Amino acid sequence: MIWNRDSVRSHQGNNNVLVAISGGVDSSVAAWLLKERGYDCLGATMHLFHGECAGADAESACCSLPDIEDARSVANKIGITHYVFNFKDTFEKQVLYRFVPAYEQGATPSEIFCLIWPEVIS
Repeated sequence: MIWNRDSVRSHQGNNNVLVAISGGVDSSVAAWLLKERGYDCLGATMHLFHGECAGADAESACCSLPDIEDARSVANKIGITHYVFNFKDTFEKQVLYRFVPAYEQGATPSEIFCLIWPEVIS
């Protein structure tokens, strides 16, 4: 579901929010703002792959284990429970292995992801 102002307004009165926290500034500030505004927040981070699996240095890659630890630290500092969902194997098998061949055939990343991800999530 895509959230916008109207969908948020339609859920007023329900103070439970699951906040995706990447460990970066944007998601951290979003979680803090929601908590400050009285929402009962839970933080969640998806573990999708190790940096080395993407051909990058694990310490500097997006979605690396240090990023997950950053997300956990942020959640702890703002006083919310944090969960890590390990989708590494599923993401690798159902998304990455399908993404590369489609990309090599000329599909754009957004086209591929929009076709693959909803099927994986469901």
